[in-house]
Amino acid sequence: MQFKYIITFLLLLTLFTSCKKKVIPTTDLVKKPLELQRIFGGGFEPMWSIVLNKVEGNKFQLSYTNPSIKDAVEEEIIMSTNFSIEKNDETVFKGKNAKGETIKVTYRITPCLNMAGEDSGGVLTYKIGKITLEGCGTYSLKK
Repeated sequence: MQFKYIITFLLLLTLFTSCKKKVIPTTDLVKKPLELQRIFGGGFEPMWSIVLNKVEGNKFQLSYTNPSIKDAVEEEIIMSTNFSIEKNDETVFKGKNAKGETIKVTYRITPCLNMAGEDSGGVLTYKIGKITLEGCGTYSLKK
């Protein structure tokens, strides 16, 4: 009689262990890289705005305007870091203007309140020569 219980137990044990689903660790999954299309934003005091539109690869068209001093820049700049949407990650763009001055734009994923008191999604820093401006910005990805 005990033999019957042992055989039943072994059969059930074999059945349950052979039907386990294989779990794939998340590290084995390949993440599709995010493809940044556009970053835009600006600041106030002084009022300024910036738009970075993807041209191709890691090349972006920079459009900067500052109406208070009637300044405008249209330059091609290069994304020198990968784009990420993880908190505190930075994306950096670098280039030079027609005068040979270094341009650096940094977008950091961190809360940033715009003039309406809404979170824009990131801090945008624009540096050209000795001038540094900081404001809020957001981004759009390729669909």
